[in-house]
Amino acid sequence: MKINKIKLLIYILVIVSFAGFIAYYTLKSNVDSDYFNSKLMEIKNSFNANDFETAILNSNKLVEEATNDDQKIQALLSLATVYVQKGSIEYEESEYANKAISIANEVLELDEKNSEAFRLIGYSYEIMEKYPEAISYYTKSIELDSKRADTLSNLAHVYDLTGDIDKAEELYLKAVDLDKTLDHALYNLSSIYLRKNDIDKARFYANETINFSKNNRFRAEAFDLLGLISYEESDFEMASQNFQSAIDMDSSYVNAYVHLGDMKISELSEKLLSEGGDTFSKDFESTLEQASLLIDVAIDINPNYTEAYIVKSKISAAKNNLDEAIENLNKAKSVLPNDISLGFNQKKATEKNINMRIEIFTSDIDLIRN
Repeated sequence: MKINKIKLLIYILVIVSFAGFIAYYTLKSNVDSDYFNSKLMEIKNSFNANDFETAILNSNKLVEEATNDDQKIQALLSLATVYVQKGSIEYEESEYANKAISIANEVLELDEKNSEAFRLIGYSYEIMEKYPEAISYYTKSIELDSKRADTLSNLAHVYDLTGDIDKAEELYLKAVDLDKTLDHALYNLSSIYLRKNDIDKARFYANETINFSKNNRFRAEAFDLLGLISYEESDFEMASQNFQSAIDMDSSYVNAYVHLGDMKISELSEKLLSEGGDTFSKDFESTLEQASLLIDVAIDINPNYTEAYIVKSKISAAKNNLDEAIENLNKAKSVLPNDISLGFNQKKATEKNINMRIEIFTSDIDLIRN
């Protein structure tokens, strides 16, 4: 009987020790999970602020610190996401898109049905303008998870870039039905409606983007679009505020610099008509200089941004230097094929516009010289 009591005591101690062991590792697992998730959030915050170097550094660290396959997959997806966005925003598409594809394929080796990996490969091909491949990978991602609003919006964007604006609008709206806060779909809907001249809808979706997005680039794009609306309405003060808000939100957002410079030239023209030559001449040189500086910043950020050279040609024409204006327009034509900010139909329309301007300036030169 005494021996049985001793055995019983041993059993109890073993059970208690084992329970303690389980409790310890459960707690440790929870701590590891909390730490891992907090690091993912830090990376996301850096990503939204366009601080890609910090996001890449911390993503690589997280890959090394991952304690299981699930964590490794999340860390690799984080790294691929940062790489492809860095490539897109910093106009180094091929270098960083290919890195993202390689990392996403590592994920697929661990999980062959990972819809996010397929989406990221699709996005990588999109920014390299390999649209059939992008559509293929986006479609595969949607097949694996039909409720992915972000992939639907990405697919819509490819149709948008290739000129099927109605198909793009349909898919963007489906994405918003699934996620009413999805900034990618909200902003691109505002862009589509601006092109369709539905100003009320364009303004609505731009404001929705600003309200919901935590990403500096999307917010900058939305402010820029609101600036374009005000510009078209000849509300130069509001347009200037919105363009400046876009620049303040994301200092690498090239469109806002060009649109603000272009607006300054238009404002000059209106002043000339309303105030006459004497008053106008006081502001002429300084305003053109401001516009020129804005365009130079834009070209420094993205040498392949066609609209920058078109606006630069306007500045040259305003200075009555038509030869320089034509030179800038020819530069615009030369970078047009590599301008990823324009879709297929937009490129065709832009080329037509450039050729028309060259003809006008050439004709004016001939009249002056003859």
